[in-house]
Amino acid sequence: MSKALIQEEAHAEILQIGLNNPPVNALDSPLLQALRNALEKARDNCSIRSVVLTGQGKCFSAGLDLQFVLSFNNSQRRKLIEDLTLTLRSLYGFPKPVLAAVNGHAIAGGTILALACDYRIAVDTSSLMGLTEIRVGIPFPVCARVIVHTELDRSVARRLSLTGETMPTTQAINLGLLDELCKPKELLACTTEKARELGQIPAKAFGHIKEQLRGAALRELDACIDSGEEPMFEQLDLDEARQATQRVLKKQ
Repeated sequence: MSKALIQEEAHAEILQIGLNNPPVNALDSPLLQALRNALEKARDNCSIRSVVLTGQGKCFSAGLDLQFVLSFNNSQRRKLIEDLTLTLRSLYGFPKPVLAAVNGHAIAGGTILALACDYRIAVDTSSLMGLTEIRVGIPFPVCARVIVHTELDRSVARRLSLTGETMPTTQAINLGLLDELCKPKELLACTTEKARELGQIPAKAFGHIKEQLRGAALRELDACIDSGEEPMFEQLDLDEARQATQRVLKKQ
């Protein structure tokens, strides 16, 4: 019997979704599809007023598993980026409050996933965040670029995107990647309490104001989905990316 790639737990009017793709909750097509399906069900469930997204285990998500991605053929890579785009669009445009409970490392696509949530709470530990795509020679797909540019100050987006540096959550909060820090044992309780608070906001007003804030970004994501055009595939140098990835893996 195959394992469930996400764990869903309902707590009154709050749905907790846990990414469950050990060891680092890598964002592959099956996981992204499972997350998207869970969000679509929660969108239509009137009893759910807010969502908490977290990771099972010690990692929120380390993003795409590049060892597999770079071994894919063109159609497999396109399918993965399509699933990433569709899922981030669903998450970023979700009409109800979505909170990230960042329980551990959130690297590359993991940081993007957190940024796509409305409120982000992380453990006050040495867990790392960062946009490391440049370190492994991977250009941003449209969905990642749009969210980074919308959610982060320009200087922060420039610094993180062009250096690929990682930083502990205690530093990430100062740059606007996070909203709160809390002790590891209190993370879910703290995030659930905030989810309960945000869930009491008038639902239609919340959805409309979220659309107002993110409307231009969501329209750009929709245009990318409708056209099927993804510039990153023309920009990606596979040989360079494979060599860069191997160098990074040797250092770990």
